[in-house]
Amino acid sequence: MSSVTKKHSFDKRYFPRWQVENRILFKPEGNHDFDECSTRDISCSGASFYTKESCKIGQVLDLVIFFNNYKTLEVKGTVVWRKSLSEDYIIGITFKNLTQREQDLILKYAFEIRKKEVSDHWFKGWDNKEQAGH
Repeated sequence: MSSVTKKHSFDKRYFPRWQVENRILFKPEGNHDFDECSTRDISCSGASFYTKESCKIGQVLDLVIFFNNYKTLEVKGTVVWRKSLSEDYIIGITFKNLTQREQDLILKYAFEIRKKEVSDHWFKGWDNKEQAGH
């Protein structure tokens, strides 16, 4: 099961990220064994996660992201940044070749867990435009 942290940061990105703690499996492309960790945040264009394993910038990973017990997303991602913590790493990835269906799945998940924040981001300013026109 995923749990949502209390903090969130919707920034000015076209595809905003929201902070979630989801189970994630990852392995370098071509490897057989997956490592398990948890996401830090996710968006339609990428994600970041905590891990004990270091990854190289530019490395391609096979990922399985668990939205809940029934919904998963299998995708490839490229490591675009990493930050070393005391005993762990935070790895930032950008998704490769996401289909529209996969983006829709991420947006649907975001809407289920953060309805107000997602609505506010996508429809920001609509109320002001309506009021200005009347």
